[in-house]
Amino acid sequence: MPKGKKALREIIKGDLLIQLNEVWRKGESYQDNQKGDNIQGTLHCKAVETNLCKLIPDDKKEKELSQTELFVLSAAACLHDIGKVVIDDAKGWKSDHGKRSMEIILKEYDKLGLDKGQAIAVGYVVSVHGDGRLDELPPKLAIGSEEISLIGLAAIFRLADMLDTNYQRVPEILRIIKFPEGDVPSKWKGRPAITGWYLDEKDRIILQAVPKKDEIDSVYTLKAMMNEDLAQISPYLKLYEYPFELGELDLGDVFIKAELKKKAVIKRPFPGMAFYTKDDAKIFKGRDKEIEDLLSIVSNWPITLLIGESGAGKTSLIHAGLFPKLDAMSWRYVCTRPFDNPEENIKKMLWSAFFEGNIDPTMNLLDVMKNAAEKIKPKKLLVVMDQFEDILNCGVKEILDDFCLRLTAVQTGTIIPNLRILISFREDALVKINSRLLKKITGSAYQLPSVELERLTREGATKALLAGLENAHIGLDPRQEKGQKSLIEIILDDIQKGDDRLYPPYIQMVAETLCAKVDPTNPIITIEIYLDQLKGADNIIARYLMERLKEFGSQKDKAERVLAFLTSSTGKKAQKNLKELSRATEIEMDVLKEIVNKMVDLRMVSAASKDEFEIIHDYLGKIVDEELVKEEDRTIKFLEEQLDSFYQNYNVHGTPIMDPIFMVNLYRNRMKIKITDEKYPLILCTCLYKKVGLGWYWLKDLNTSKIVEMKKEHQSHGFIIKEDETISELKHWDEEDRIVLSSATGGILDRIRIHNEFLERFYPGGMDKILELLKSEKRKFRYFALDEFLKIAKPGDLDKIIEVLLDEDYFARDAAIDAFIKIATSDDIDKILEMLHHQFSGVRRASVKALKKFAKLEDAEYLLDLIAEESQGWNDKQQDFFYALRELDKKFYCPYYEEEEK
Repeated sequence: MPKGKKALREIIKGDLLIQLNEVWRKGESYQDNQKGDNIQGTLHCKAVETNLCKLIPDDKKEKELSQTELFVLSAAACLHDIGKVVIDDAKGWKSDHGKRSMEIILKEYDKLGLDKGQAIAVGYVVSVHGDGRLDELPPKLAIGSEEISLIGLAAIFRLADMLDTNYQRVPEILRIIKFPEGDVPSKWKGRPAITGWYLDEKDRIILQAVPKKDEIDSVYTLKAMMNEDLAQISPYLKLYEYPFELGELDLGDVFIKAELKKKAVIKRPFPGMAFYTKDDAKIFKGRDKEIEDLLSIVSNWPITLLIGESGAGKTSLIHAGLFPKLDAMSWRYVCTRPFDNPEENIKKMLWSAFFEGNIDPTMNLLDVMKNAAEKIKPKKLLVVMDQFEDILNCGVKEILDDFCLRLTAVQTGTIIPNLRILISFREDALVKINSRLLKKITGSAYQLPSVELERLTREGATKALLAGLENAHIGLDPRQEKGQKSLIEIILDDIQKGDDRLYPPYIQMVAETLCAKVDPTNPIITIEIYLDQLKGADNIIARYLMERLKEFGSQKDKAERVLAFLTSSTGKKAQKNLKELSRATEIEMDVLKEIVNKMVDLRMVSAASKDEFEIIHDYLGKIVDEELVKEEDRTIKFLEEQLDSFYQNYNVHGTPIMDPIFMVNLYRNRMKIKITDEKYPLILCTCLYKKVGLGWYWLKDLNTSKIVEMKKEHQSHGFIIKEDETISELKHWDEEDRIVLSSATGGILDRIRIHNEFLERFYPGGMDKILELLKSEKRKFRYFALDEFLKIAKPGDLDKIIEVLLDEDYFARDAAIDAFIKIATSDDIDKILEMLHHQFSGVRRASVKALKKFAKLEDAEYLLDLIAEESQGWNDKQQDFFYALRELDKKFYCPYYEEEEK
């Protein structure tokens, strides 16, 4: 494509140019107040605008991009780092300064010279210029009557920002201050050696560098890092017809060519988490049978499926295995991705691979495939649709229906005879892809020819490992004691564990780490390096995966929290679905899905089932538990696991949680424990059971009708909540003394009520006689006196009642408790709390009941502390504290407490 020469502000005309110049004038005052490590202000902003000029061909600037879109790009160059600026009422600089920049632009747009629509567009573009996801942006945005393509603008802008290679972005003085020990990361050490960039004849980006002798490795590493960053946006760049790939480094002639060639050979012995490319074909070993199977099916069938778990090596098999074979057969091929609009995106990628200029908008995908296949006749054309699970993100039925029609036409094999299609996707997506698309083509995905890619065999893994080490000129220690295994056997045993086959990413992680650890002067991997220094495969894999957390940028803390809750309270990996994770981590579902999907891509997490995820490696779970799990989180996980166990028991037997100690701990963490709807009946059952009776806090938002409905449902389980029933026989009473005896049934006996006639007939004398009877040795007289005392007692008589609370007779104490409750007031709360500590249970029980009447919500924490202070097991005193706690819980949280009291 023609190179870009004209500056953006040369093409923008009229009032829009005047406005843009004003934006730049106002922007300079912000650019001079940046915070952070790499501060380059106006110089960097202008460099990004210049890069946009070079990257966008002049024809595209003048004929395809509108004046408004050029304005948005230039204004974004001016304002994209404003998030590193501290302004009057701003929060200050954040690590995710792209989103922070957007916040400031939307808030301060009038001060920056923008109108609201322009500010929204500029804000979106700069929000993802660091490490944000472009597919989160709305594809189109209306500004007035004009519609602009946000994703295309964001992609080219991110590339322009990435290509500012000015050495001032990492000033030497800051390197010295930040890394006093000299252990400078490659990003900092390599950047000063980069002197610029240009586009070659194939529109590949060529980095120019003049490294010092100790910088050569850092330059190659920096290029690899830039390649990884570029990989995130290259599909979009290609889709919108911008430069999308890096070429070879253009190095200054400071070393002998032989040394440079040697460095170039060993710079990538293993691809790490990336896939093998066609350039890696010589070291891509261990898949000979799968390559031949795939080639055979692709050669003979119109549509072929390649299915395998995430990390099995599907993309590597295509690029480093299949493509070199097709080159030898003079086939043409193109790799595409459907993203969320398979018809449109695959059509554009295919067009750009074979034709110049813009695609005719009236052409559909089938038309483009016909034209491409016709152009290369008599050669055959393979269209690869990689990561086909993308189509599950397409929510428009009409788009999928049209796309399905194109594939159905190809499947006949007659419309385009020299066309073949290879569809590659993760095995966990097979059911959904079949349901939404493939079954409409042949009736079922299982009727399409396929290659199911499994993990590597032991033989294949050995070949893959040795090929990479040989390419890096690194050897394995040949020493082997008699009867002992060789080093490669030890390594593969560690990786393989109990599995029948070996997971390819694990091999690459271990091999890459070993290559990085080896001494260049003695390139031999010894058993001491492997076992003593690196602590074996488990530790290598876990540490490698933990390093991937850096790739989450501003979401790193959230990613760590997700990993922390994918382990159990005992440090083992645990399976959780997205709903459970969202509740535990308090991360919004959309953000959580993005994090988990990225973890799957980075081989940190796998889909354990259709809806559940788990940490991919046991030892990673151990490291996560040791380094990321906070003690408070471990407690929460333990409680939730125990709660799940009680819930399973409830489902089978209808029984409540029978353990008061567990309920106390659950209640102490009630602000962090989220009870899901399905567990509400269990909590209600526990609340209604007299021996526990705690848990109304979690039911407080339910209305009475819902509670009643759950009670009826609970009773259908067959488990009956039995309250304590006490029926007094009192056989020692004389018939003459027993006038009336009534007792409460269906609950604890509150008191024995005696008819007033007794006192009137046998003990006249009013209050004096009642007080005398309170001290009587005959308990029947004490009962009668207490009953009468309830009618005439006053607050000043509280101490007299407390004396009776010490009575040895249960019924006397119980009657005294009722008297105590009646005459106590809120002014007596200190005395009531003090009574909680009394050695006699009668006094404590009176305090418990009084607390129900007078205590405040915050007293619950006081009771929890009292329970925790009792360290000698579950004793009577703790039991009374617990009773007080459950009464408070019911009083403040029970939805129908007041109705029940009435």
